[in-house]
Amino acid sequence: MNLEYPSTIDSQSGYIFNFQGKAFDPNGLAAVDPAQDVIDSHNRDVAKRELERMRITGQGILYISNGFDIGDWIGANKWRGYNRRTSWHNMAGRDGRTDIDFTFDGSRWHGVNIGDNQILRVKRCKN
Repeated sequence: MNLEYPSTIDSQSGYIFNFQGKAFDPNGLAAVDPAQDVIDSHNRDVAKRELERMRITGQGILYISNGFDIGDWIGANKWRGYNRRTSWHNMAGRDGRTDIDFTFDGSRWHGVNIGDNQILRVKRCKN
C-alpha cells in the first residue's frame, strides 16, 4: 500500500484522529477519510516535526500520564520525569499545578501542567 499523502492531506497539518472509522483533522485539512496506515504514518511525521521544533525553539507541548510518564500525543517518544511536585493554583485549586523535570536531547527540561488534563507545557532549562 502506498503511504504517500493523498492530495487531500496536507503534510504540514497536525495530528489526525480516527474515531470509529471516521477521521478527524482539527485543522480541517483532511477532506476524506484516509486509511489507518496513512493516518499512522502522518502522525509519526508530525511527532518528528514536533521534536525537531522543540530542539530548535527550546519549548513545546507534551503530555503527562501516571504522574511521571511524559510523552508526545501518539506515545512514540517517552521520557521518565523526576522532581515532580504539586502546588496551589489560583484557578485549579489545591494540587492544581504540577511541575516536573525530565531529560531530553542531553538537556534538562521543565514541564508545567495546570488543571484536570494531561497537557504539559515544557521548556529547556538554561543549565
